[in-house]
Amino acid sequence: MSRTRGGGSERPESAAALLLVGHGSQHSPDSARPVHQLARRLRKERAFAEVRVGFWKEDPHLHSAMDLIESHDVFVVPCLTSTGYFTESVIPRELGLTGRTTRRAGRTIRYCRPVGAHPAMEGFVLERAREVAPLDPADEARATLVVVGHGTEKHPGSGGTTRSLVERLQGRGRYRRVIAAFLDEEPRVEGLLDAFDDSYLILVPFFMSDGWHVGTTLPRALALSGGRTERGSTTIWYAQPVGTHPALTDVVRELVAEERARPGNATVPPVVEGAGATPADVTNARYEFLDWISQAGVGGRVFLQTAVRLCESSASGEPRFEVRHLADRDRDPSELRKFRDLEEAVELAALSNTGGHRPLKTAPDLVAGWRFAGLGPEGLWEVFTHLYPAAPVHRYLAAQGRLSVTPFEQVAARQSGIYAGIGRISAAEVGELVGVCCAREHCLRTPTWAGVGEDDDGEGPDVDRTPCPEPCSVLLGRAKETLDLAGRALDATRGRA
Repeated sequence: MSRTRGGGSERPESAAALLLVGHGSQHSPDSARPVHQLARRLRKERAFAEVRVGFWKEDPHLHSAMDLIESHDVFVVPCLTSTGYFTESVIPRELGLTGRTTRRAGRTIRYCRPVGAHPAMEGFVLERAREVAPLDPADEARATLVVVGHGTEKHPGSGGTTRSLVERLQGRGRYRRVIAAFLDEEPRVEGLLDAFDDSYLILVPFFMSDGWHVGTTLPRALALSGGRTERGSTTIWYAQPVGTHPALTDVVRELVAEERARPGNATVPPVVEGAGATPADVTNARYEFLDWISQAGVGGRVFLQTAVRLCESSASGEPRFEVRHLADRDRDPSELRKFRDLEEAVELAALSNTGGHRPLKTAPDLVAGWRFAGLGPEGLWEVFTHLYPAAPVHRYLAAQGRLSVTPFEQVAARQSGIYAGIGRISAAEVGELVGVCCAREHCLRTPTWAGVGEDDDGEGPDVDRTPCPEPCSVLLGRAKETLDLAGRALDATRGRA
């Protein structure tokens, strides 16, 4: 990669990028948090030129995750505990992958196994079990270890990783027995306690995060009261999920090394035609964004809900920048909390000004009262990749007339699973969804995919219209709700008939 204009650190041209993929959630920050934390640790290790994240249900969305990456070589690692519908259908579809190796938009993208398939998971499960239930060997030999997975009846292989793990753990002979239980397939976790009368029962969630399922669904289903529950003559321990284990960084590096060394990996497939920003586009967008801010000098610019300005230069002549909330534009710096760690921008973008989850980072509810100061060009770009993922890149491509826009009909057509039928909603209903989800009181981007252009909203030339090139997961979720409501209304009508 080229040196940033105005100076900055040189990043190796040949080094690869890492894209960590998680499920995410529209309702809770807990689902994405372990993926962000893992990315943070890997960035500090500097094993990759770039470490980015992408999610299905929240920003940065999978469909634009590559628009954050300047490297030509990318390794994609699913932060999931099993193979199944998400790894075999959703991720390849949203990233435009055609196999283990894909060449598109100037990148060679290599798709790794999910972290849950790594042999280290055996040790992680045992460590979690011992942390919560430090039994002596004699008591361990009388205990039942339960590995709880998600599973799904929609994909026959979903529980396979969990079952294979259980078989290997049973072979170690440490516990009386090791069994698998699932949320959404047999054997289900709800009947677990009725099936055994053991003195000791240790439950280890085979999940990536301590989100909704680990924190609410499982404890509620089993009537657990924290890490230890006494139920008659049975003591039940409930461990932390394996996906939050600190050694997961080693697993990711080893999965990448495994993919590098995979036989046949050196055979490069043909280039696949497809839209999206190339590495050069991302680099040029970074340059353009920095120049746009620098040209305004101390007066600064407004970008979405932030005020950013050139504030000083370092001893070497490298420009320095400040970013703060637009509402704090004229406040004295001493009144604002000063952030120094660039990773603070991840947490800043995660919660709204009322403390709620922000699955959409361009929602107009960014919390105020902070500032990043003394940022070099690289640091400034990193802050904005966390605050507004891919937004500066899409802004640049739109100005060049090269932004690839995907209308609702095309996005709906590529959906599967529970979203497979959303294309059946009418154009009028899509228009209503745009009014609900894409109005400026809900999102600061302009829904270019819906035909809304720069001159269509009547807000004047000073309003920043950063384009949205494709319907986001929030709108797709609303579309599914619309479809479900229509289905229930039809069922009710049939029932009355």
